[in-house]
Amino acid sequence: MAENVLFFLRELDARNAGFRPCKRCRPDQFSARLDQDGELVRALAEQIRSAPQRCLATHHFWRHWTRQDMPYWTRLNSPIGPLTITVDDGGALIGIDLRGAPGSGRKQPQRCREPAEQLEEYFAGQRRQFDLPVRAGGSDFQQAVWRALGDIPFGTAVSYGELARRLGRPGAARAVGQANGANPVPIVVPCHRVIASDGGMGGFSGGLSIKRWLLAHEGTLEPQLI
Repeated sequence: MAENVLFFLRELDARNAGFRPCKRCRPDQFSARLDQDGELVRALAEQIRSAPQRCLATHHFWRHWTRQDMPYWTRLNSPIGPLTITVDDGGALIGIDLRGAPGSGRKQPQRCREPAEQLEEYFAGQRRQFDLPVRAGGSDFQQAVWRALGDIPFGTAVSYGELARRLGRPGAARAVGQANGANPVPIVVPCHRVIASDGGMGGFSGGLSIKRWLLAHEGTLEPQLI
C-alpha cells in the first residue's frame, strides 16, 4: 500500500529513521560499485550520444558491459555448509556468500580456483592467513573497518569497542558493528573475530552458529562452548 511506503533522499536519513539496507541484495554495496564503474557509464553515455541508433541494439550494450568486471562464481562445500565464492574479471575476490546462494555473473569454478583452494586449506587447519587480492566496495569508514579486521590475528578476538578505539573512533562501536555486518568477504576478511565486550557473540551475517564454529576452529572458543 502506498501509505506504508517511506521515501528518503539519502541513505543516512533512512538509517537514522531505523531502517537498514537489505542484507541479501546489499544496495549500499551497489552504490559503491557504481562509483567504481563511473568511467564505464560515462563511456556508454558517450557511445549513445555519438551513435544513438546503433546503440539501440541490445548486443552493443552487452559487448561494452561484459568487456570488464564480469563476475564469476562457484560453490564450495565446507564444514559450515555451501559457500558461494565470487571473483571479478581480474581474479580479485569480491564476495563470499555463507548461505551458498547462486552468484551473479557466470559460474566458472576455474576462475575461482585460488580462493576456493585457500578456503579449503583454512577449513582443513592448514592455513591461518589468506593471500588473495580482494576488491570490496564500501564507504571510506567501511573500508577502514575492513582493513582493521585484517590486522586481527588468527586465534584471537577483539570487541567492537576495541576495534572502534583502534580506528580512533571510540564512540563508534555500533557503526563498527554495522560495517562488520556489511563485510562482503567474511572469513577472508575475518569479521567473525569481533565479539561483544562482555564476551558474547554479538552479531554475524552468516548466523551465530557459524561464528561460533569459526572461532572454535581457530582456537578462540573452547569446543564445549559451541
